[in-house]
Amino acid sequence: MRWLSDAPSARRYSFQVLVAALSTFCQVARAQSDGVLIDKGPRVLVKRYSMNLGTVDLAQEGENRFQVKGLPPGRRFVLGIHLESGNCEIERSDVHVTLLMTEGMGKELVIREEAALRQLTWATNYGECVPALGYATGSSQEVVINGKGDTCSRPVITGADNGWGTYFDSRESIVYEVVLKVERVPPSIRHSATVVVEDDGPVASNTRPCR
Repeated sequence: MRWLSDAPSARRYSFQVLVAALSTFCQVARAQSDGVLIDKGPRVLVKRYSMNLGTVDLAQEGENRFQVKGLPPGRRFVLGIHLESGNCEIERSDVHVTLLMTEGMGKELVIREEAALRQLTWATNYGECVPALGYATGSSQEVVINGKGDTCSRPVITGADNGWGTYFDSRESIVYEVVLKVERVPPSIRHSATVVVEDDGPVASNTRPCR
């Protein structure tokens, strides 16, 4: 009957193992990515995938760091700042942000954009101020494509994975490190935002004739 006297000890041991296992699972999940990938399904060609990396306080100067892993390969993504609510003032403000993305721990630079919030491109619904996605486009150059003098606009790629502004092409098994730095905050600013990665469609559909 010794096993009866050992039952409390066994239960404590089992509980400790369970806690340790759950702790390990949470740590692994955290290491995989700071966001959960949302998939709207194969019928959605553009904006099928999205990932919310976390909330930042735009009134607080400093760096906010995130990790992105598990993006489907062969897609064109844009890294941006999402405003869910508020007024139009934040989009026209002089709050200065730096969006930085690297492959792994600074191995290769993918994105580096510095701008005031008013200098970003803001995508909104039906002309309303919010919700809104703020992002940056890179520069382009006109290229002659035939003997008739026809031209097209070729993006000037500035980073790994076809980094252009805050756009990039996802690759398989790549871990991206993201930094959002907030500076020069006016006293009147009281607003938060989320850092997001939004799908812009398959890479093939974003390829221009002269790219």
